[in-house]
Amino acid sequence: MDQMKSLISIFAATTWAVITGAASAQTPPTTVDGYVRAAKAAAGTEWSGTFLRLCVPPPDNPQAAGGRGRGGAPGRAPARDIWYAEPAKVADNLYFLGTKVHSAWAVVGSEGMIIIEALFDYAAKDEILDGLKKLGLDQNKVKYVILSHAHGDHDGGAKLLQDSIPGVHLIYGQADWDAVDKSDNHMGGKPKHDKVGDDGMIVSVGDASVRIVTMPGHTAGTLSYLFEVRDHGKPLRVAYVGGTAIPFNGSPAY
Repeated sequence: MDQMKSLISIFAATTWAVITGAASAQTPPTTVDGYVRAAKAAAGTEWSGTFLRLCVPPPDNPQAAGGRGRGGAPGRAPARDIWYAEPAKVADNLYFLGTKVHSAWAVVGSEGMIIIEALFDYAAKDEILDGLKKLGLDQNKVKYVILSHAHGDHDGGAKLLQDSIPGVHLIYGQADWDAVDKSDNHMGGKPKHDKVGDDGMIVSVGDASVRIVTMPGHTAGTLSYLFEVRDHGKPLRVAYVGGTAIPFNGSPAY
């Protein structure tokens, strides 16, 4: 935990300096808590996401705190009102199925649907399966679930979706499938090995498709996407980045 606190202090100090433009304007804090307080004040509402992702250390006891273990082991889910968000239609054939913190999407085509991301395990049913129903979409028409990377906040619901949707295909990058296959405590349960997302691969459901771009870094198998949706009948190109943040287990060499 001491090593984690040291990392948190470095991230918080860096975030504080970057957001404020320079650290020389005032004497920087000297403790972890001081750095975190300064980073939170500097982040305000504009950079709150950066602050939450980089500067808030995990609890010493994730189970007692209602969180998740760093290795993916389940704990008690946080209260629903903290994370739940209503589903929404964003464009003619694009739907939001995410939480207040993490996004998941449905791209609808003439021959089915593609789901992007699977959220935390505790959120997948309420947000994705029940969200589809609220939006009048049939979950049985989902043909593919594409996971940008194998972190529990993005793929914790993968097994639930695989078990709940007949014939659905899960897609990870090869290196992340390897990580999932080797895991003995995968959040939400370990999904069965399925399709590998290769660079340039086109995933189609009739008149809608997603092109996969491999983008290792956040994890070794991170995937990003290029796709087109319709906004009031007009085509709109979307570039979706699967993950750019430095991983907590990343060494200087990595």
